[in-house]
Amino acid sequence: EKVKGVATTLMDEKVSCSCKGVRTCRLCEASKQQAACTSRDRVSFALCWRCGHMMRVDGKAELLVDDGRMLECQREGSCQERRVLVAPWPHGECTGRGGMGGEPFGVTLVKDFVSEAEERQMIEEMDRWPWTASQSGRLKQDFGPNVNFKKQKLKWDRFTGLPSFSQSIVHRLHTHPHTAALLHSFAPVELCNLDYRIERGAAIDPHFDDAWLWGERLVTVSLVGNSYLTFTTSDYGVAVPMPRRSLIVVDGPARQVWRHEIRREHIIGRRVGVTMRELTPLFTPVEGASDDELTTEQRAGRELLRIANNFD
Repeated sequence: EKVKGVATTLMDEKVSCSCKGVRTCRLCEASKQQAACTSRDRVSFALCWRCGHMMRVDGKAELLVDDGRMLECQREGSCQERRVLVAPWPHGECTGRGGMGGEPFGVTLVKDFVSEAEERQMIEEMDRWPWTASQSGRLKQDFGPNVNFKKQKLKWDRFTGLPSFSQSIVHRLHTHPHTAALLHSFAPVELCNLDYRIERGAAIDPHFDDAWLWGERLVTVSLVGNSYLTFTTSDYGVAVPMPRRSLIVVDGPARQVWRHEIRREHIIGRRVGVTMRELTPLFTPVEGASDDELTTEQRAGRELLRIANNFD
């Protein structure tokens, strides 16, 4: 149940970690007698945050410096800042290795998607609610159904709607000139706020998002700090910048073929990610159909869509 009370502060000892198995954060790694791996697969390419040029980088390259500045390609006369970046394939190097030939990589970045005032209002609203400890040093707030992905079961009896601040964001996804074509049909039924802090050693390990309930497009607004979303296969790592107040959309091969992660070394200070997810076709109800004409999954999907639109 969503409780809109006073959030537990991040420095409060009551907010402990929830790391399990091999996962660690700075709060628990000493007791586990191991340090979190911050290199893993080497990053081979990085997207220039200014112009969107895909750069080949040394695996030890510092993509994010202490003051939060991100790596630029520094191509003389060519590195001109763009509002929208569409990630290309890394110089064709990945074709046949998690690539699909001439298909898009599947990452679209829109800078300054929210204003400074909107960012401040969103963070103030979030920090009035409790944050729950999650794995690898993260804190989270979930708005959506309770899902057991392993057993493929879900409940929504405690789901009362998406947070009020997200209503204007969803409307903008549908109408913004840089996102309307891609997201005009995007109907989120889940929103997750993830809080990353450098003092907690927060990160998220390489993973694929669920594809049973959650649909093709993953939509995230980045707040407070700059960071990188790193995509990996067994051969390559591609670091995509997530500037403060930007929007990133992940779909296609980047969603289905490449794992994604946020590395500890790419968190400077605090970073909050607001991720929204839609339904798969399995759960998407047919418009105008009666209950008798819908499958069990479609009836569940229709109920989730109804609740999500409350924006309480």
